[in-house]
Formats: sequence, structure tokens, C-alpha cells
Amino acid sequence: MRRFWHGLFPPLSRQAFGRKFVERLRRQAPQPEPIYEGEAFRVVQGTTIIQLGNFYEMYLRAPRWRRWSVLQEFLGLGFLNYSQAETWAEARGQVLPKVRERAFFWNIEERLVEYPCELGPDLQAVLVLDMPGSCMYLPAKQLEEWNIPATEAVRVARDNLWAQSQERFQQAAPGLFVSPWQDSNDASRLVLGRLLEGLPVRGDALAVAPHRDIVLVGGSEDEEMLFQVLTGQLDVPYQLTPRPLRWDGEGWRAYQPRLPAWRSLLDSAEAMFYNEQVEYLQRTLTEDVAVMSVQSISRGGASTRVTTWAHDCVCLLPRADWVVLQTGEPDPRCYAWDEFLARFTTSVRPEPDLLPPRWRTVSVPTPAELEAAAWVGIDQLLPP
Repeated sequence: MRRFWHGLFPPLSRQAFGRKFVERLRRQAPQPEPIYEGEAFRVVQGTTIIQLGNFYEMYLRAPRWRRWSVLQEFLGLGFLNYSQAETWAEARGQVLPKVRERAFFWNIEERLVEYPCELGPDLQAVLVLDMPGSCMYLPAKQLEEWNIPATEAVRVARDNLWAQSQERFQQAAPGLFVSPWQDSNDASRLVLGRLLEGLPVRGDALAVAPHRDIVLVGGSEDEEMLFQVLTGQLDVPYQLTPRPLRWDGEGWRAYQPRLPAWRSLLDSAEAMFYNEQVEYLQRTLTEDVAVMSVQSISRGGASTRVTTWAHDCVCLLPRADWVVLQTGEPDPRCYAWDEFLARFTTSVRPEPDLLPPRWRTVSVPTPAELEAAAWVGIDQLLPP
């Protein structure tokens, strides 16, 4: 009867869902104190961060008559009852690499144990303790307390994942392969790049992990086929990135697709990533610097990405199609990105150790430099 009445009423709002979730968590696992962060729509409990967005989407997608059951299932998940390993002997069988979107780690203040694997600007790998129904990110201080070198923990994590990765990629079509495991660690197997070796693809081997539970592998000569399958995975929960990586036999390398639709998708994803990075940098930088975002402007079906440089202050600029330079004149000047970097070499330099990359403005361009660079008015960025 309770389920029947639940089906008659609208679903819980995001905030009501989040409050109910954390109330149950406080009853079942009160320490460390779980904190509900409504604006970010997540629960933080020590080094565990529970992002509620995917849970809420699955709750909304469930049939009205099942929403009560779905909510109860979430509230009864194993991570609400986790118990942390107290010794390395207990933990070594649980430790695994975990690949997540890089922005996820911007909200974790504690230093985690990184897994050394280059995965492009969007993804990062760390070590976790993977327990039934739960996953806890491994703090570096925990290894220090256990007196275990990070290199040893990384080796054990790699071996554990290899032991769980004996199946081969499944062929979905000639030259197209899909990860078979569906165990919440499919994307994490990107750190085991040699799993891809020997797959018969046309051209260079490309892999893309649009979400946690799938890795798609195809060839650089079959971009369109790989992209078509990718687009069908962009609304699945636990999203990661639409960016492909190229395996060269030794490691992952950046790959820029030739397909215009794929490049456009990456531009949009990168703009969102940059704008998430703004808050993180504003919170962590100790100097007076303006962290600029990316804006998209559209007209008549066409669009382009712009960022703004107020030339009288130090800025960290994201990559965009155009840089709008505000010089104090009535109308700003707009420089194409490549022209901007080529002409203002003394005023702009790459900022080290940031992904996605940014460029720091270190001085004001001279009038001669401004006049030597080709520019257009802001009304000319898009066709009329």
C-alpha cells in the first residue's frame, strides 16, 4: 500500500532527495560525520564523496510505481555500512586503480595516492579500496601510517586489476570492440593499456570511456563508426569523457579526431571542464589572478567559443576559438586563438601543471604588438 501511495505523488526534489539520503547515512554510519553539500548535490564523509546526481537521475527515470523501491535500494547500498581496513594485510586484497574525471578530485582536499598513468586532460587515476558495495579513495597518509611505499601499493593495485581482467574485449562489429566486465571498473582498465593489444582495428587503436561502465575501442580509420556508438552512451550515469586516447604500444597519447561532429563535442566538453576549473582555481590560488571562463556565442545555427582578457590584470586564460581583448577602447578586439599565441609571445606563457592547460598573461602588449596582430570586431565572430 505504501508503494501505491508513493506512485500517486510527484518524485522528491533534488534537495529533498539529498536530505533524505544523508539522514539515512547519519543513522547507519555516523562517523565520520556525513555532510550534505546541497549546492554541489553530494555527500562528503571523510575521504568518501558520494555524488548524488547519478542516483537522482536513476530515481527519476524509474517508473512512478518503482520510485519508492529505487530510493530504498539506494539507501540500503553497502557503502552505508562500510568498515575500513585497519592494516595493509587487510587492505591489499581490496586496493585497485580507479579512473575518474579529473574535476572530481578538485573537491577532495586530502592528498590521495595517485596511480602513475597518463590519461589525457580529462581523466586521472588514483588508488581506492574496493569493497562490496562501497569504494573508498585511499589517502596518502594512510599508506604512511601502514609504512607502505606508494610504489608497492600501485604494484598490488595493478596486479589485483589484472587478476579481474581475464576476459577479452567483445567484438560489436568488425573493427569495433566493447569492454565486457560491467563491474564498475571498466574505465579503470585504461591503466592496463596492453589489454588492447592485438585487437584487429583499422589504423591506430583508439579507446574512449564515456562513462564508468564501458570502454569502446576502434581504429583511427573508423572514426565515424566509433563516434556513432559513443553518442549512444552520453546519457548513461557516471559520465567520464567523450575524448579518445590513442594507444601507441607504450602508453596513451592525445588524439584529435578528424570528424567535425566529434571535434565539436570535445569543444563543448572542454568548455564545461574549464568552467568547472574556475571555482577550483579561485579557491586554491594564493595570488591575485583572474581565472577566466569560456563562453559560447551563437547566431543562426553557428557558434564559437570565446574567452576574455582584461589587459590591465593578470589572467589565466583557457583555450578557446577567440580571445576578446579589452583594452579600454569602446569596442574590444577579437584575436583568433592561434594568432593570439603566435603574436603575443612576450605577454602570454603556458601555465605549468594545469590540466586542461591554461595560459598566463604576464605583461601588457605594446601598441605595436596590438597593431601587428590581425583582429576582428566582436560582431564579426559569426556569419550574419
